[in-house]
Amino acid sequence: MTEWLPKLKDASGPVYIAIVDALAADIRTGRIAPGMQLMPQRDLANRLNLSVGTVTKAYAEAERRGLIVGEVGRGTFVRSRYESPNDGVSRTINLTLNVPPLTGAEAVLKDAFTELADRNHLAKLLDYLPHQGVYEHRDKIAGWLSSHILQCVPQNLFVTSGAQHAVWLALSAAAREGDTIAAEQYPYSGLSALAELQRYRLAGVALDEEGAVPDSLDRVLSETGAKTVYLTPTFQTATGAAMGESRRRQVAKLLRKHDAYLIEDDVYAFLATKPHTPITRHAPERSFYVTSYAKIVAPALRMGSVVVPEKFHARAITALRAGSWMTSPLLAAALVHLIDTGDLDEQIQSKRLRAAQLSKKVRAALKPISFAETNAFHYWLPMPEGYDVSDFIAQASARGINIAASPSLLANGRSKPGVRLCVGGIDNDDDLESALQEISRLVSRREFISVF
Repeated sequence: MTEWLPKLKDASGPVYIAIVDALAADIRTGRIAPGMQLMPQRDLANRLNLSVGTVTKAYAEAERRGLIVGEVGRGTFVRSRYESPNDGVSRTINLTLNVPPLTGAEAVLKDAFTELADRNHLAKLLDYLPHQGVYEHRDKIAGWLSSHILQCVPQNLFVTSGAQHAVWLALSAAAREGDTIAAEQYPYSGLSALAELQRYRLAGVALDEEGAVPDSLDRVLSETGAKTVYLTPTFQTATGAAMGESRRRQVAKLLRKHDAYLIEDDVYAFLATKPHTPITRHAPERSFYVTSYAKIVAPALRMGSVVVPEKFHARAITALRAGSWMTSPLLAAALVHLIDTGDLDEQIQSKRLRAAQLSKKVRAALKPISFAETNAFHYWLPMPEGYDVSDFIAQASARGINIAASPSLLANGRSKPGVRLCVGGIDNDDDLESALQEISRLVSRREFISVF
């Protein structure tokens, strides 16, 4: 067994992430070799004077990144650098899906579910419960939102099965089939799916380095008569752009000018190291505020919420009853546990740290490109005017890299070509760096430009 100990003296951020980073560095430098066995978690915890839980989270994150593999009855081993976690078959690197890194989510969810199973009042959560969510859960979630992002009360908060469900609920309350929805030029793919299902017409709003352009939004609302606006103002879902405070106030004024309502999809707000003021704060009576706890923890934690203006409560409750009756109170209870223990806040810090690490890798590998100042897990790679995006995607695919074209709405009569690179779901840093180098070689063959 290898007596490997991580060097943590100058580490910053969560300790378990520092352990994983040290492991990755030592694998790259050859300090520990593929196939070597690591000491048991309890032994490593004792040697480092840490809790077993911290080391357990570190091992779980290292396995998620593809650095190690645990074998029942044998122990934990360093994985071969190019070995697939499944069957050794050569992998395709997928940059299409905006998946957050797990950062120890398995361990914190295990604690949450174990605690939930041990609670004496578990039976109270097994019945049909209020459509909007159990009041105690909504009170706790509203308190967390109020202290972190947006002041709200539990009466206005609806618990949902993730942000997509929250967007559906908001649209069901604010719009009717066939209505026009004003949305960013590169809209969230989930919005496009809802538009197809509900026969909404999407009208594109031009984007710049701060996201949706107020003059373009004003024009779209005037020309189409749209009464519903959908925006992702913090780390826009395709380009990564973030609105400044002045522009957020401008959007709020436009909502009142046109008697329109906003669905503010703010699922990436938690990643901002300097908090942004939600547009909802400037026009609360006209805004549905959507957030996702699945993005903070893990996709399978299908928990989100939407703050609904009072005038839409009855319609939103009807929509919930028709669509799902209620969101799982068991998952809501697990989320409340994460809030109470501080694990939700720790996950935010871990995600921010990982986003910063990935940002350095992306910017270093693709130096000719000027990216938006994002701290999220997606980056917009612009293409020259007239460039065939499908050709770029095909060339990347031939090199084992999957990239998807972003759906585009014409804004001011034109569409800007580009693709979104999603880097959060890549388990192995070596795989990511290899993919970025291939993309860099493809980029160098063309005259690429800045984001806008």
